[in-house]
Amino acid sequence: MALYNHGKSRPPRTERRRAGYAWVVLVFCVLTAPFVVVGAVQSWSRAPVALIDALIFSAAAVLMLVGVAAAIVALVRRG
Repeated sequence: MALYNHGKSRPPRTERRRAGYAWVVLVFCVLTAPFVVVGAVQSWSRAPVALIDALIFSAAAVLMLVGVAAAIVALVRRG
């Protein structure tokens, strides 16, 4: 939003386009989140060896889940 306020970027112009972006984010996150979560669990199971991998996978898993939640909120607000 800060870039929008400075005129550098613009949000989607129409509600339909926002809904389209929300669907794309939702489908992408729903399809990839299970693999990222499994990777995070496997990395944490061998934590002393792959601590950096575990942290990266955990951060990615959180981002995927936040993406799903944000897309659902955007679609519900549109409705």
